[in-house]
This record gives sequence, C-alpha cells and structure tokens, in this order.
Amino acid sequence: DTDHSSRGHAPCSPSQFPSRHLCEGWLPEPDGGKIHPVTAEGTRCHEAMETGDDSQLESSWEETYVGYCRDYVENELRPAEVKIIEPMLEIAGGRSWGYADLLHLDLEEEPVLAQLVDWKFGWNRIAQASVNMQGIGYALGVFEKYPSLRAVEVHLVMPRLGYVTTHVFTRDGDFDRMW
Repeated sequence: DTDHSSRGHAPCSPSQFPSRHLCEGWLPEPDGGKIHPVTAEGTRCHEAMETGDDSQLESSWEETYVGYCRDYVENELRPAEVKIIEPMLEIAGGRSWGYADLLHLDLEEEPVLAQLVDWKFGWNRIAQASVNMQGIGYALGVFEKYPSLRAVEVHLVMPRLGYVTTHVFTRDGDFDRMW
C-alpha cells in the first residue's frame, strides 16, 4: 500500500524517537491540516521508490532525488535474496512499530546480514546512523523479526543533500546497548 496518508502510525514510532528523546511529552501536531511542500515532495518521492511509478513526481528535482536513491540501491547495496519494500517492523514486542523503506536480507550468508535503508528527502541532515534513534529502532525491529540475523547494516540516504550515513549493528556487540 503506497498511500502514506491513510497508512496507520504507531503512537510512538521509530520516526518519532529523536523528538521524544529530546522531550518525552512531544506529540506530532498537524499544522491545521496543511502539508509542508517539502513533506509533500518527500511523500511523492517515497511512493515513486516503492512503486517504480514516477508519474506523480512534479519536478525534475524530484526525479533527480529518486534517481539518486535508485542508483544507490543498484551500486551500493549488495544483491539480496529477499527484498522487502516498506517492511513493517515491530519493536519491543509491538509496543512500537514503524515502516522502514527497504530491507535486503541474505539469510544464506554467514554471518546472516540484513541491509536496511531509509530515504530522507528533507533538507535537514540527520544524526549519523551509529547514533540515529530511528535507525536504531528499525535495526531492533529487524533483529526481533529475524532471530537468525547476526548483523543489520543501516543506510540513511539523504538525496537532497547528497549525503549517506551507514552503520553495522551486530546482535552480539550492539543489541544490549541499543535498548
């Protein structure tokens, strides 16, 4: 389902973790029903990445951002036996959940590895993957969903900024500290 506006959201999803870390009582507030233009661009770009259909993109800039992401998948990710678009990941036994953008799984490799990608189409540079609370939350969700996985490589891709940050979380070395 690519209609992001009608898709459910957890009361505290991984995308909210950074804001809630700064202020425990933070709640997302709609701006009188108005959607910021950059948010609308990001939604269109996300949906193009999910469906492969660029017909809803409204500018050459949006086409450039989507192209950057497609090139990243093609040239930077390892080929995977399983590719999941928009996986819903539960964290802490379902107490929180959210949707990452792309998950590549290699269940035959040793150690068993997943590559998780989240597209960031905004103007703001986000925290490095090694300390990014949203990325950590998604990595925890991947570890919970796939108990045989030994490592999750998180890729946070910011095409508007031409910037990518990655980090490999391991079950043995990082899992306990991630909580």
